[in-house]
Amino acid sequence: MATVLIFGELKDITQTRAIEALPAMTVKSMRDTLAERWPDLEGKIYLVAINQKMASDDDLISDDAEVALMPPFSGG
Repeated sequence: MATVLIFGELKDITQTRAIEALPAMTVKSMRDTLAERWPDLEGKIYLVAINQKMASDDDLISDDAEVALMPPFSGG
């Protein structure tokens, strides 16, 4: 099962830093699944990385992936 690491305000919403049991699915399916569990995530904008590479909603999350959920950030 994929491991999902959660950062920033998303961690505040979910009250957890990681989810250990996420089956293989697309990023979009994961977003929908998480929004069902935590309705406050619905409509939130956040970035998703799979194995330290930025991902799009169509990308597949494999069973052994490390996924990171990150709120938007800026720097300068």
